[in-house]
Amino acid sequence: MKGIQLLLIATLFTVFACGTSESKKKRESLYQSTLMVHDSARAVLDQVQLLERQANALRKDARESGQDTECYEAPLQELRDANDAYQTWMRSFEMEEIDKLDDEAYTQYLNNESQKLQEIRKQMENAVASGEVIVKFESCIAFERKILFDEVMYVHDEVMPKMGEINQLEGVLAKLKDEKPKDAKCLDGAIANLKDADRSMMNWMRNFKRNEIDTMSDEDYFEYMNEERRRVQVVNDKIKSSLTEARKIRENEGC
Repeated sequence: MKGIQLLLIATLFTVFACGTSESKKKRESLYQSTLMVHDSARAVLDQVQLLERQANALRKDARESGQDTECYEAPLQELRDANDAYQTWMRSFEMEEIDKLDDEAYTQYLNNESQKLQEIRKQMENAVASGEVIVKFESCIAFERKILFDEVMYVHDEVMPKMGEINQLEGVLAKLKDEKPKDAKCLDGAIANLKDADRSMMNWMRNFKRNEIDTMSDEDYFEYMNEERRRVQVVNDKIKSSLTEARKIRENEGC
């Protein structure tokens, strides 16, 4: 009987030891996983702090030379906020307390902290993207010139891939006109709108002074590019409306 009791005690001790060992492994694995998330965030923080220093230096130089500094403010604030978010997390992480938690609380705490770190890393990555843009330019005027250029090209690029569809729909509507003479007037109007949209895009592209804008004075550049933004938006609207009209006719197989 005594032998059986000793065997039972030994068995229970072994089970407890194995359970403790398994629990320790899980805790260590979770901790290492959280540490990896932290290290990846810490690497982005280095970029945040470098870009903040660079942007601050550019703003200081611009201010001392009497130039506009407004374009630096939003990216700098974004960089500062991202830095602060990381520092706040570091201060709040209860490194000395987590080993006192039971397994369930330990797991929940580290999972929550990993989630916070991932969100902070994303915030820092967004701040880095903004910071990298602003430090590429020697002044706010150069930055604003690039922003306006990008706005014009965005309006153009949004509809340029649709030019092939315009040509395709012209053929579809021409065929429908042969099949449904009673719809000829409506179809002629839709075809004319497609042709006008296509012609408008070709004219805008041909007349856009891409090779000249970089040498324009700031005043001439902003005057010209603001007008081009207006003109290309008209083209954009024509393409979208003519395609919407033609698609509807195609779907209904007539007007």
